[in-house]
Amino acid sequence: MSFEEEYFEKAKANLSKLIPYGFEKESTGYFYSKDFHHGEFQARIHIREDGYVYGQVIEKAFEEEYTTFRAKDAQGEFVNEIREEYEAVLKDIKDNCFSKQTYASLQANRINQYIHETFHHEPIFKWDKEPYKDSASVFEDEVNHKWYAIVMRVSRKKLDNIHDVMIEVMNVKLDPALIQDLLKTGKYYPAYHMNKKSWISIPLDNTIPDEEIIHYLTMSRDGIKDNKKKKQL
Repeated sequence: MSFEEEYFEKAKANLSKLIPYGFEKESTGYFYSKDFHHGEFQARIHIREDGYVYGQVIEKAFEEEYTTFRAKDAQGEFVNEIREEYEAVLKDIKDNCFSKQTYASLQANRINQYIHETFHHEPIFKWDKEPYKDSASVFEDEVNHKWYAIVMRVSRKKLDNIHDVMIEVMNVKLDPALIQDLLKTGKYYPAYHMNKKSWISIPLDNTIPDEEIIHYLTMSRDGIKDNKKKKQL
């Protein structure tokens, strides 16, 4: 994850505010530059139409990119000054042109909005310790409080043992036979941190359409409601 990706995590760009702030429209999105550190460096910020942010720090005397500050273990008075001043540029953009989001990925936030509008449920962040304090939440039935969905931020390597990148996944509870069929497609994964017989992990990285995810989310929700009805009979 880049410096900018980490800084703008859980933040959504309000594109209508970019030009009034000082951004210029370009073919791939929006561009903004600002000098800092006594005018010796320049921050160059690009924001794509989908809200993705990437940037550069340019040492103006040589017109070369300065990247040392991006290494988290890089320390020293000078590198810390550059890092802090660049972060101040990003903070002002974030404060003025972005709104806070519940999740890091766009798809997770879209699914969250669907749950809010359809089931009138909000995510519950049950854990108060890292690494799940702000990155794992549950959606539960309002009567029996059984979980029907769990959103977690994990390394994809824990799912496919290949890609070491952080993604958000949604665990849903489905019929064991259906889970086996979904796993065969290669798009779904055995449930992370849940019973793999009755739960399955769905990556929220736009590899699976929202409509497909919502279909299985609804099945999970209906299954919880059915269990509640059976107990009442």
